[in-house]
Amino acid sequence: MGNRSGRGLGLGPRWGRRWPLRARFVLVALACLLPLLGVVLFVLYQSLNYGRGQLLETQVTTAQAVAQAVASTVGGHQAMLQDLADQPAIHRPDLKKAGEALMTTEAARGADLYDLFLLGEDGGVAAAPGALEPGPLPPGLRAAIAPALGRADFAVSDPAAMPNGDRVVALVQPVAAEDPEASPPFVAVGALLAADRLRDAVLPFARRGETVIGVVAGQEILATRAGNDELSDEDVRGRLREPIAAAVAGQSGAVAYQDDTGVERLAAYAPVDEPGVNWAVFVSRPSPTGAGPNRALLERGLAAVALAVVATIFLAIVLSEWIARPLRHLTAQAVAITRGDFGHRVPAVGGGEVAALGVAFREMADQLADQVRDLEAAREAGAAQAEQLRDLLRRTVRLQEDERRRMAGEIHDAVNPLLTGALYQARALRLAGAGQLGSAGADAGEAAAARAADLDAVADLLTRAMEELHGVIFALRPPDLDDIGVVAAIERYVAQIGRAGL
Repeated sequence: MGNRSGRGLGLGPRWGRRWPLRARFVLVALACLLPLLGVVLFVLYQSLNYGRGQLLETQVTTAQAVAQAVASTVGGHQAMLQDLADQPAIHRPDLKKAGEALMTTEAARGADLYDLFLLGEDGGVAAAPGALEPGPLPPGLRAAIAPALGRADFAVSDPAAMPNGDRVVALVQPVAAEDPEASPPFVAVGALLAADRLRDAVLPFARRGETVIGVVAGQEILATRAGNDELSDEDVRGRLREPIAAAVAGQSGAVAYQDDTGVERLAAYAPVDEPGVNWAVFVSRPSPTGAGPNRALLERGLAAVALAVVATIFLAIVLSEWIARPLRHLTAQAVAITRGDFGHRVPAVGGGEVAALGVAFREMADQLADQVRDLEAAREAGAAQAEQLRDLLRRTVRLQEDERRRMAGEIHDAVNPLLTGALYQARALRLAGAGQLGSAGADAGEAAAARAADLDAVADLLTRAMEELHGVIFALRPPDLDDIGVVAAIERYVAQIGRAGL
């Protein structure tokens, strides 16, 4: 089943043998580590998303709070200008009284104002207790106030630059005549707000860190407060142009963009809800992955995860070595056993199943060594017995040969002379009977002939007995074995058989 499943997965039977135990252990450790890494990355991703949402909510809240503060400041100045425009001194052509009213109001407002001024019918400064001089308005300020002069209600000008470089914005309140048929001596009363004073008054945030808070008038930055970053007009006109336009139109929201350095930032925007004011407030901050502390935290977290992976791999290698070392010793002992070296011993390394396996290997090696020794002893004993049997066989064959030689000699020396003598006597009797046959009569001749025939038969029997006796003697111990050797004796025997026609 295991081989079939391996072939079904495209893994041959040799695939597993290509991977040592250390590599397998590392792969198993990584496989066990992958789900944990997935969970860590998922939690980190969810945390970043949650932090992103929380950051957006905080920025929207901050933008709305700053917008309310700006609206409250502008509304307070509007109320001040309205009160000033309603004072009797403003409706009289007495410039001194009007100037005193401006000074009293400016003293009451303190550091909130850059300057107060009265505009005459010619559009120039009629009176100003502060930096402005009576006469024509500075060119930049005149261009900024011009759109506001044509309105019948409170208006706010675009940002303008003063001759000394200070950036201001003008709040203009038209002066309505007490007598509808008479023209007022002054056209409008106004206040100049400096951008830096407005920033200090309504932007107390972002002292540190990477948060940028700004107030935009139209498409120009009026005031900003930043920690470690600054916002340029290009950012307002480019990347934040559409969100700020939506804020000026009365919408609130948030947007993500990339700054000049490629860092993702989140910007929340809100309108300044005050009549006659087309201002917007925005709050910009790097996203959770782009903020310095969060980025450092993310980098440290990823570094910790990478360190954990490296530590896991290192521990897997160490543990695999700790587990594989006794197995290598057992393998070495198994190889030694296959070569017949039963004296190789595995040191006691590891514990549990590996130690039990080592003990089993040692016991098996001892048993095999005992069995091999027993087999060697049995083989040596068998060889000794075989040698004894061979010696006994040689002695038996030698005794048989000696016995045959003795029997052949006794038969040849004892029986053969007797048979030879009997043969010779039978022939002598026959010869003697033949002589008598020539001198005797016919009856005697017949009797003699009969005896001669009997003697001939006896002689034939004796001859045959001698031949058989010679054959038995030759079979028991051929003389050629002792005379010419076994090879020459066999060759002579074969030649004799050949001559017999076989």
